[in-house]
Amino acid sequence: MQIEQKKYPTIKRFELGTKRISVFDKSLTEELEYSIEYLELGNNIIKKKGTQGRIVEIGLLAFFGLEFAMLLYTIITEPKSNMVAFWVFASGIFLAAFLLARFSRKKKLIYITGGSKSIELYQDRPNEETANSFINELKQRIKGAYKTEYLRFDKSTPFEAKKYQVDWLNRINILSDEEASTLLKNYEKGNATNIGFKKIDESP
Repeated sequence: MQIEQKKYPTIKRFELGTKRISVFDKSLTEELEYSIEYLELGNNIIKKKGTQGRIVEIGLLAFFGLEFAMLLYTIITEPKSNMVAFWVFASGIFLAAFLLARFSRKKKLIYITGGSKSIELYQDRPNEETANSFINELKQRIKGAYKTEYLRFDKSTPFEAKKYQVDWLNRINILSDEEASTLLKNYEKGNATNIGFKKIDESP
């Protein structure tokens, strides 16, 4: 499963593999390509709306308006003045800066955190439904990786050790309260039935 998210001037691509997620992140200043194992990620979600760039945008727009007004004034009063070229240049600079700030400001972001690493995605690119579907699949794969890695017990493993692992997975939101309770009851009875596991698609 994969997704591509575009918001000028950035491009993000994510692809879910068997054990890791591949990431491509391109902006005006850099291009990154890397992969993160599901066990390095957590299952916590942080949603963020970026508004800190609005003050900068307003300031740049105000400066553009001032420079453009000076340009019009100079054209009307001194059309042959050398200042016309200067005001055209200044207006263009502030307009370009405003547009760059406008389109590069990140508005709706979602972070997958809780592990040693995190991932940043847009909440609404290419659309909200597609983004939510991808994020839910990613969360399921993270949970599946943790369960497979940390709920592997043999017959000699004491109940206390199993309980410690189950409680830890419950604390970090990998297991729900119901899943943890069911597992502990099964382990206590000597029945190590695995619940809540989702088979991971082995396609790249």
